[in-house]
Amino acid sequence: MADAIYDVIVAGVPHRLSRTVIGDSEFARLRLRTGTTTKLNKIDADHLERQFDFKSTAESGLAGRLAVNLACLGSKVAVLDLGTKAAGLQFPHHPRPGPMFEHFTIDELSSTSYARRLEFVSPGQAVATAISYGAVDQMRSLHSSLLVCSARTLCVEDRLWDVEGGPEFARTAIERAHAIGRTTVLLCRDSDSVFRNRAAMRQVADKSISYIAGEAEAALILYNLHRLDSLVPRLRSLAINTILRRSSHSPMVAERDVADWPRGIGALGPDEFWGAFLPTCLFNLAAVGSLDRPSLFSNAIRTRASVP
Repeated sequence: MADAIYDVIVAGVPHRLSRTVIGDSEFARLRLRTGTTTKLNKIDADHLERQFDFKSTAESGLAGRLAVNLACLGSKVAVLDLGTKAAGLQFPHHPRPGPMFEHFTIDELSSTSYARRLEFVSPGQAVATAISYGAVDQMRSLHSSLLVCSARTLCVEDRLWDVEGGPEFARTAIERAHAIGRTTVLLCRDSDSVFRNRAAMRQVADKSISYIAGEAEAALILYNLHRLDSLVPRLRSLAINTILRRSSHSPMVAERDVADWPRGIGALGPDEFWGAFLPTCLFNLAAVGSLDRPSLFSNAIRTRASVP
């Protein structure tokens, strides 16, 4: 296997989050479903943004936040950004330690990002969400999918499958990294995105994913299952390992033929899992090629108190 320049590459969808409060009649007229996310094309999203007065903030995305946490642990990290521009996959030309980001600052993301989430809130506090995540240029996608082989571990965010051209990029990048023996990780946090794209995601995961990491609920949705004791043997048959957060119990770590419920940790909230536990797992995975459970779990216990 070729030497790696980076420990981890994360690919994700930073976007702007735009929120507005509208009247009940306008809310009903939108015909957007509450409790789920509606996917829009660029034209429809542009039309909605012109109709209402939104307040926008930057959202770095799951992959970007994970990269920062990994860099704080000492990993050499690079970021592939599918959200800042409609055709913009960003990759550093000169490797150096620490997270690598496109030249836009987080404040500028609200005006430069083509990827967006639109939230509509009614006076009765009903909330409807719509997304438009833009597109990936074919040539940039091809170039970037070759570069993923320069890291020991490739982490791919579930929301890539909501970007036009994103599924093709994700499939090519994952397959190429897997073919030369890199560790490939599918990050599952957005249940709506997983539900919309589960068939296409499974086609890639079943053949070329080393680990499924994230929310147990999203992993179950991916495989149309309702219980973890059905999911684990299914994934073992496919040689897929797991790092999953369970809402009422300790995280479940299944690697090779062993499933562990880490003792002494207990149930983790989303911030604790994504901000401390999972980065620690991925740091160990890139460093030693496995999760190295004893030190991993003790480190996670020590660091969970520092997560806000």
